[in-house]
Amino acid sequence: MRLRMEHIFVNIGEKKILKDIHMDIENGEFVSILGASGCGKTTLLKCIAGLIQSDNGKVFLGEKLMNDVEVQNRGTVIVFQDIRLFPHMNVEKNISFPMDLQKMDKKEQKREVKRLLKAVELEGFEKRKVHQMSGGQQQRVAIARALAAKPKVLLLDEPFSGLDEALKLQMCQLMKKIHKEQNLTTILVTHDKREAMLLSDRIAFMDDGQVIQMDSVENIYYQPNHLLCAKYFGKCNVMQGKVQDGLLRIQGLCFPVKKTDGEYSAIIRSQDLYLLKEIVDEDFQAKVIEKHFLGDRIEILFHWNGKELIGDFVSFEEAENLKVGDIVSLGIRLEKLILIKKEEKNEESCI
Repeated sequence: MRLRMEHIFVNIGEKKILKDIHMDIENGEFVSILGASGCGKTTLLKCIAGLIQSDNGKVFLGEKLMNDVEVQNRGTVIVFQDIRLFPHMNVEKNISFPMDLQKMDKKEQKREVKRLLKAVELEGFEKRKVHQMSGGQQQRVAIARALAAKPKVLLLDEPFSGLDEALKLQMCQLMKKIHKEQNLTTILVTHDKREAMLLSDRIAFMDDGQVIQMDSVENIYYQPNHLLCAKYFGKCNVMQGKVQDGLLRIQGLCFPVKKTDGEYSAIIRSQDLYLLKEIVDEDFQAKVIEKHFLGDRIEILFHWNGKELIGDFVSFEEAENLKVGDIVSLGIRLEKLILIKKEEKNEESCI
């Protein structure tokens, strides 16, 4: 179901937690909320669920205003990081708990539990005790129990953060499958950009209680509208430059760009540096000061024109023979260059 938030403000004591939040999430959409700790992500999720009352603003589910609707009647369910299963109940009773509240027929409950266990790939686990299960299995039961409540919006508050990388990937793949099958409007709060990019239709990036950018996965990566957002999604080299008459000047170099005149932060992602095969003009020469083998890539730190640059090279032929102290010529993939204009209020936004 469509979820809409307008002018949401939340204060806790003297502290402003959420500041004028606007969001419009379509029916069946999967949206992830990313940002640093303390930026307001979980508060926003709890506000949607009705666990925290906003000081101002409106929350709509479909066309219905939800501000005064009680938590249990909102049609939202939260799955938390701390799983909160009932330890004295087996898997079947945990999953059927919301069905008991809805006074569903017992035979229908058993059929629904079987269906949900199949959906979360735990067929035959009905009688298993919670303490006999791994963390990943318990999280699957928690998701099944949430789905048993037949929510209109599923809210996920960092549910996979306590799992190791292999289990986290499995849970992401499972969640993607469930979302596709059920077409359920889902909002995920996470610190993990890879998790968000794998699962989401759109990502909302938050900072200091505000949504800085809400966009498709591709756009938020390739066209960030704020320097914080650009840095969050990968290693960046940031240089200050100026555009005048269609030319960008940075660190003594000059490139043609289609931007309006002004001062810019020029962002070069680590994978968008490359090595030229021949030594060229001194302006492009850099010295290797560190080299790290990272399994699927080689990371190299360069000293160039008084500045340190970081590069990631997935082609080992390109970088494996380099040694600390070597002088190389660097190229920049100009089509991937991100330019964020500096505004008068000392804010930065992409144009």
